[in-house]
Amino acid sequence: QEKIYFYLGRNGEIGLPQENIGEKSVLFEVINNQNKVSLKKIWEAKEPTVTSSVSTYVDDDNVYILENNYGKTNILDSPLGKYETVLYNYNSIKGMKGISLPERLKPESASNAINIVDYNEDNKLDLIVASEVWKSLDGKEIQTKWPESYIVSNFMKQKNKIKLYPAEF
Repeated sequence: QEKIYFYLGRNGEIGLPQENIGEKSVLFEVINNQNKVSLKKIWEAKEPTVTSSVSTYVDDDNVYILENNYGKTNILDSPLGKYETVLYNYNSIKGMKGISLPERLKPESASNAINIVDYNEDNKLDLIVASEVWKSLDGKEIQTKWPESYIVSNFMKQKNKIKLYPAEF
């Protein structure tokens, strides 16, 4: 509808992970009035999170917004804590609605970036997940149980994870 929106997933960056309480994410409408740009807040998350990445996918009148907060196992419809990954569906008429999808993410894996794509062009949404490889302070031991990156094809309906090689993909 020729409107422009800006989704701001905030990280909080207030020191060490145990000190970071996170910040609330916000959806703005961008207003351009005779080349004077301003932001109008139209939605704010209920809970503060520690956002690693945000991915959006526009599908007709709907926008899917995946806010990655390093994930756990499930994609939730609203954050329960600062490290929960959430999926929203935004429609300018219906507003913001959360979508819950269990077991879409690999447990005990730090998802640094999650992108909504249609990589195989089958008109079904897929996830490409890049996992962080946690190592010991001396760099000799991998501490992430599943450090590989992966794809979840048709993630709205399926939860099967396909590993990508090499892990640093």
